Amino acid sequence: MNTLVIVILLLGIGTGVTAIWFSIKPDTTAGYRSVPDGDRLAHKKKRFLSALLMVLICSLGLANLLLGILTAYETLVGVMIVLLLCEVAVRNWKTR
Repeated sequence: MNTLVIVILLLGIGTGVTAIWFSIKPDTTAGYRSVPDGDRLAHKKKRFLSALLMVLICSLGLANLLLGILTAYETLVGVMIVLLLCEVAVRNWKTR
């Protein structure tokens, strides 16, 4: 079970780093340019914040698991709950 949870957390970290990379690099798609600049910037901020939170939460979950603070089941459930709560907060965040 520990190995499976470690793999899941490492995949989460990898996904978060990839999402951070794609939110930082400049837009090159033609269809995305049709969105107004303010909306595009707000979308990129939310995407970056969501990816950063995923990397941080998965890293802390992995550290707790490897240090033996939490069991595999507690780590997996805790990381999933915190990620869901953060995603809801990011999606409900209103930009000015």
